[in-house]
Amino acid sequence: MSATKRDIAYKRIKEMILQGDLTSEFTPSEKSLGDELGMSRTPVREALQRLVMEGFMKGCSHKGSMVNEISIAEAVEIVELRMAVEEFVIQNLSLPLSDEQCAKLQAMVDSQEELAAVGNSSAFLESDVEFHDYLASLYGNQLLRDTLKSARERFLAPGGVILRNKPQMLEALEGHVKILGALRKGDSEEAKRQMHAHMVFAKHVLIS
Repeated sequence: MSATKRDIAYKRIKEMILQGDLTSEFTPSEKSLGDELGMSRTPVREALQRLVMEGFMKGCSHKGSMVNEISIAEAVEIVELRMAVEEFVIQNLSLPLSDEQCAKLQAMVDSQEELAAVGNSSAFLESDVEFHDYLASLYGNQLLRDTLKSARERFLAPGGVILRNKPQMLEALEGHVKILGALRKGDSEEAKRQMHAHMVFAKHVLIS
């Protein structure tokens, strides 16, 4: 099924938010966005309404929709949600993982090591999302996977304050290495402990 104009507008506007092109200080009108995307205001308005429902934007009576920057309090709540769900997921994976699954995770870790070395935080964050999303996909519950994906994406929105420097990236990388090591051994309890430590680190970064 081909994507509708509303879907295209939703994807493009969301990308603009995540990339920092749209902020709470700079959010163009529906008409301006429509002109930029080459479509009418209707699909743009519908896309904005969806983004409001997902928490990426907020409705303002006099200004239309504005980017909803993530607050520290919301970020902590998201970490706590992720902690509960991701620990459950990793503890209940079918272990041991296959050689192919381990190789895919290792490739992500290797890529993250290279990105951390050069301080590419944007690409590292994308790879971090990919790593955790792949673990969720192995569990096989699509609703949990979608919930986690939406939660992780909020960290990429304006105001997100995690993995923004090299030491933080290296610490997150170490967490991924330890999680993968436990999964290779087929030790679900150790994998859960390492995921918990990984989430505690994320929470510490947010409140420090």
